[in-house]
Amino acid sequence: MRKFKQAVTLAVGTASAVAGMVALGGPASAAYSPAGVCGSGYSVIDQKTIYGSVTATTYLLYNGSNNCVTTITKSSDQGKKAKLCADLQRRSDGKYVYDCGTYAYYAGPRYLYAKGTCIKWGGSVGDLGFTSAWEHCG
Repeated sequence: MRKFKQAVTLAVGTASAVAGMVALGGPASAAYSPAGVCGSGYSVIDQKTIYGSVTATTYLLYNGSNNCVTTITKSSDQGKKAKLCADLQRRSDGKYVYDCGTYAYYAGPRYLYAKGTCIKWGGSVGDLGFTSAWEHCG
């Protein structure tokens, strides 16, 4: 009887640990989507893919008054560290926000209130990147 109790305890403990790892795995993958990085209420309004040492996409999101920018590595490249950048600039006063560093998953998010004005947005992987023209005015 004692061996049976130990086996049941071990099985329950193992099942709990596995369930915990599975539960933790779900939200982590969701965090590397544009809306997962910027937060609920944001929708993608533009995007551009950059092919560098890793492939990444810079996403521009909007929630009705605020813009968010993030550069996220392609799923097959996630975990590989690279210099990633994401930036936003507001035309009305020139305010500029950015995030640039060596990351394995994404740069950003960076936010700017931009209702009623145009913005520039951009991103990069290593030395390859882009900056938009003034756009998404409104």
